[in-house]
Amino acid sequence: THHWLAAPVQVGFVRLVPFVEGRASYFEHRIDGREQDIRSFGALGMHGSWYLTRDYDNVRNEFWDINRIRHINTFDFRAMLAATDLPSRFLHPWDEPGSAETPLVRGVDGTDVYQLGWRQRWQTKRGPTQRTIDLVTFDMVATWFGDVRTPRVSPDDDIARNNITADYSWQISDTTSLVGDLYY
Repeated sequence: THHWLAAPVQVGFVRLVPFVEGRASYFEHRIDGREQDIRSFGALGMHGSWYLTRDYDNVRNEFWDINRIRHINTFDFRAMLAATDLPSRFLHPWDEPGSAETPLVRGVDGTDVYQLGWRQRWQTKRGPTQRTIDLVTFDMVATWFGDVRTPRVSPDDDIARNNITADYSWQISDTTSLVGDLYY
């Protein structure tokens, strides 16, 4: 069973979401030979975001089908502390159907996780109906883990490695996009 409780609140221009998460799992056998065991997992944290925008109404380009630009900057963060009473190394791993990954107990070990993100959108109006599209998107996220020895951790079953990611997309036309990503 998995339960999550959040309480969003607006503080000035920042949206904050404190949350608590709990999980209880039943395992029939353990690697160390012990029989049935119930495993509990808990997490406490907060995530939040705020944004800044600017409109450039005089930007026009007929060749690229651009009619004004809106630049949206979204800044977000996440901080979470998590713990479990039974580490995954004592439990039998399993395969998910169709998964090519190494079998393991997924998303249940504890650590602290910190994330900072900066997401950018350049929007424009396109076509005869002047619909709004994301012309360019560029997202950067940095993640730090308090315990990188843990094989997998909540919240998102991430591999526990400190990392920086970037994703880019340019919607050149209605049928063509240029995309790229970076993981360091």
